[in-house]
Amino acid sequence: MSKSTDGHRQRLRTRFLAGDRDARSDVALLELLLTYAIPQRDVQPLARALIARFGNLEGVLAADVDALCAVDGIKEHSAVLLKVVEYLCRFNGTNRELSENLPVPKANPNQVPLFALLPVVESEPELETAPQEPTEALESRRRKIVPRRGSGVFSNALFQEICDLLPRLPESESLDDVASFARVNLPFSSETTRKRYVSYLTRRMFPDGYADAALRHFAKLYAGKQDLRDVVFYRFCRAEPLMRDVMLEVLIPAMPVGTVERSSVRAYIAEKFPDTGNVTDNVKAIAQVLGESHLAKVDKKQFHLSWREIALPAFAFVLHSEFPEPGMHALAKLEQNDALRALLWKAERVLPALYELRSRGVVPKVSEIDSVRQFSTRFTLDELVERLRQGVLA
Repeated sequence: MSKSTDGHRQRLRTRFLAGDRDARSDVALLELLLTYAIPQRDVQPLARALIARFGNLEGVLAADVDALCAVDGIKEHSAVLLKVVEYLCRFNGTNRELSENLPVPKANPNQVPLFALLPVVESEPELETAPQEPTEALESRRRKIVPRRGSGVFSNALFQEICDLLPRLPESESLDDVASFARVNLPFSSETTRKRYVSYLTRRMFPDGYADAALRHFAKLYAGKQDLRDVVFYRFCRAEPLMRDVMLEVLIPAMPVGTVERSSVRAYIAEKFPDTGNVTDNVKAIAQVLGESHLAKVDKKQFHLSWREIALPAFAFVLHSEFPEPGMHALAKLEQNDALRALLWKAERVLPALYELRSRGVVPKVSEIDSVRQFSTRFTLDELVERLRQGVLA
């Protein structure tokens, strides 16, 4: 195990034992659990893949051994450990909603007992849950998001509506609260349409099953600005991989020309998804996203493109989303990052933007000494947005 990997695992254990809220997310808990089964690799991508495949941590634990082993990187040894944890949860008559009664272990962080990995959901002061219904409040705050199934194409953009709605969302992590607000405030006359579109909003913007404060607070800070449009586009691409693929495989290769025919995008989608029947609607939705995000100018036949200047607050948000664990990171991974490329930010402006974040105290270190090219981060995404609210990039 490398020193960097070992240090990361130590931080996972330390943050969990300290009661760090971010250490209790589905991905963080699963990552910590996997470190005890897979000793010599970075397991965070595997944890994310499992969550994406099975929906959330409960779904991972509930999956059978064959389904778990079908995920690249999971062998029987790891699958058995996951099933043992599921059994212990059921044996103790507990589940995620009721698990706040489980004690936080006081142990040497170098030797965490297995029961310490059981999910713990702590009460949050800013979310006032009704004392007579604690279980229901927890269920509504951290609700399972079912991964989208189907062809992989999409025919509804809803981009501008999301940008308009995000800054106005209630101060709550509950997706039920978000859904109730959206059903009333989405600008569509049909109640049926509003209800259907609510699922697009929650799945695209809040894939972890709760309305995270980082995005809600960022939206309030940058309502109506390009920073918010960039961040919404970033999360949109994460939820709709086809949007990202069109950016990387169709639009960016055409940047020297500056225009892309809609027919080229249509042909790409038809080849990628030969069984889909709504290619035309999908191209219209992609054009709407590009136009409303201000990433491109669109007309009936073409997309008109150019590389864009970096919006610093949006850059900071995407940076801390792509590198969520505070620590040292390779500059090459940032410079080659697909999320930044999909935003059409000028590649030569990435490093200056990073140095600007350093000068503002957001990023502690950027190093380009000889062959060592690294940068470090000190904040989680939530901590970053809190610094933005305090005016660090004003």
